[in-house]
Amino acid sequence: MIFEIRKHGFGWAVFEGGKPVTPEVSTRHLAETKRDRLVAERQRRPRDCLRCGAEFLSTGPGHRMCNHCRQVAGEVDPQMVP
Repeated sequence: MIFEIRKHGFGWAVFEGGKPVTPEVSTRHLAETKRDRLVAERQRRPRDCLRCGAEFLSTGPGHRMCNHCRQVAGEVDPQMVP
């Protein structure tokens, strides 16, 4: 999975294996953003939540809890605040 950013037509595009995988955009920066999204999508896979065990679609090894458990873990218990 190696993506290249190259000139394409009057703009820029992301290529994989010599073929464009995104439409042409006006700036290299926009093409880099599209490349970053493609890389993130390719890293997504099902994982089990470390807290509840439910399967969810993870964006990578640093994303190990489902959205519900992440929200619950981020809430502060009023009894714990001095």
